[in-house]
Amino acid sequence: MTDYVEVPLLSHDSRGRFEYGVAGAMKAGFESAAAQLDEQGGSRTSIVSAAKEDFTGRFSEIFQDNATTAAYDAKALADALRDVAGFVGTMIEAGRKEDERRRQNNEWVWRHNNRTWLEEIGDWFGGEEPRPTDQREPAPSFPQATAASGPRQTQPGAGGNGPIDSAFKVRFPAGTAVYEGAVAPQTAADGRIYPGGTPQVHIKESWKKGEVIDTWRLE
Repeated sequence: MTDYVEVPLLSHDSRGRFEYGVAGAMKAGFESAAAQLDEQGGSRTSIVSAAKEDFTGRFSEIFQDNATTAAYDAKALADALRDVAGFVGTMIEAGRKEDERRRQNNEWVWRHNNRTWLEEIGDWFGGEEPRPTDQREPAPSFPQATAASGPRQTQPGAGGNGPIDSAFKVRFPAGTAVYEGAVAPQTAADGRIYPGGTPQVHIKESWKKGEVIDTWRLE
């Protein structure tokens, strides 16, 4: 009589363990991260809209373009995370199919190895029940999940698109909130450093509240 060896299930296979709990948690983690990106998209849109109320000129256009790019990038990343979650789900399904194949094979191996001599004689005359396939299916393969990010512009091009060539004298209603402070230091995309420190004044929605009473050209 030829004895066969049972094959351990994937969670106990020393040659390559597969933990369903870990895989399920990983899948849920990818799906949760994608959902969070989707939820944050709505809040980011409202924040961008609110910010633009106090932001005009060339820099406001850059801000809007970068915000649009960020929204597309967030969607691409969420889609990639869902793709990977789907890949993990496919691996879980493939693992369960493989474990079922191993269970059926192991049951047959146990029956075969534990036959009585009368059952062996009967099998010799009548033929033993066929053994389930002992060949595993090929492991799933997946394409690379990518989430390419779009370019961002951090400052206007050389020379600027909105030169300062005029000055304005503006009157504001009494009690208008005025915020004063120093310009913060900044580092441009090309590495140039602007130390800041220059005094600046900010009035929220100044273009709505102020009245221009004089203007002149700058030389």
